[in-house]
Amino acid sequence: MAINFPNSPSDGDTHLGFTYNATLGVWKSTGSGGAGGGGASVTTDDAAPSNPSDGDLWWDSDGGKMYVYYDDGVSSQWVSVSVPGATGSTGPAGADGADGADGADATGITKSTSDPAITTNGTLGDLWLNTTSGEMYALTDATANNNVWTNIGEGAGNIAPGLTASGGIESTYTLNNTNYKTHTFLSSGTLTVTSGGTVEYLVIAGGGGGGDDPGTGWGSGGGAGGYRSSVTGENSGGGASAETPLAISSGTYNIIVGAGGASAADGSDSVFSTITSLGGGSGGNPGDNGGSGGSGGGGQAGGSGTTGQGYEGGSSGSTSGASGGGAGGVGVSGDAPISNFVTSSISNTAVNYANGGKGGTNNITTAGASGDANEGDGGEGGRSGYNGGSGGSGIVIIRYAT
Repeated sequence: MAINFPNSPSDGDTHLGFTYNATLGVWKSTGSGGAGGGGASVTTDDAAPSNPSDGDLWWDSDGGKMYVYYDDGVSSQWVSVSVPGATGSTGPAGADGADGADGADATGITKSTSDPAITTNGTLGDLWLNTTSGEMYALTDATANNNVWTNIGEGAGNIAPGLTASGGIESTYTLNNTNYKTHTFLSSGTLTVTSGGTVEYLVIAGGGGGGDDPGTGWGSGGGAGGYRSSVTGENSGGGASAETPLAISSGTYNIIVGAGGASAADGSDSVFSTITSLGGGSGGNPGDNGGSGGSGGGGQAGGSGTTGQGYEGGSSGSTSGASGGGAGGVGVSGDAPISNFVTSSISNTAVNYANGGKGGTNNITTAGASGDANEGDGGEGGRSGYNGGSGGSGIVIIRYAT
């Protein structure tokens, strides 16, 4: 039977036939042993006694077990003599622990029968559920009254501000259920963009002036200003397809509208952002070649046009004959009528632009006619000692859906 000895005994204390020896730190039996025998020592400690004798007992106060020191003549060791008891029943549950700290605020989720608008303000990361369509949106740009709600469901279409800008002559119209806004520049100015996007453009340079007649023949027509367009369904100059619409960001854009050239002078370039249309080439005086440009001026040898902007000028092949200026639409020679224009409806009205100037003829007894302003036409050639007409000024028109 296991013996439970008192904790912290004093020298000489007795317990169930054992006496505590403080010097040795052990309990010794006080019973009588056999001849030559002595009492076994009993030690209570969390570590085994040092220098034990055969038969000594040790109560492991940490492990709760009794050991006997056994010497079989070959080896000696402490042998457990405790029999483990049955597992006790589960004790009662402890008290609840303290509440944890509050978690971070959850992202706001708004349920509505409609979509958010760009003026629907919130905190970055907010969610919006349209309970009618089932579409879910996340607020990915929380700019006050100019927010971006990105569709994160299976549907398409984000709620984002469209392009907004100011400058030039502003106009709006609806075409095929799409609302458009245009900015028309008849002279140089500034386009201020507050929210970027993609735009279509029409950029036409100033037309070249018609050639003079000093009394030795006929002046040739001036070339039309370079014609560049990205309007869907229309053409660019020189028979080219429409260019790619231009992506612009917020900022200020200087718009340059090229002037028409004076008689026998080239027209000036028109510029919008990275788009530059070249001025039309001048019409040649009798015996002179036409100038190169967006479209070339007429002359004894016509001036070169620019690919994607216009055609070369007509060639007379003589020192006294006249030829027509190149145009945005088709080439022309001699005193052919001005019918080589390009038509655009970017402003919701069909307008003919970039006519080449026709060469001087016998029935002209005045200065050559000037090209129409803001259409980029070339000036007519002079006759009978008269000067050629001036080229028409260019134009820049910018359009985008709203």
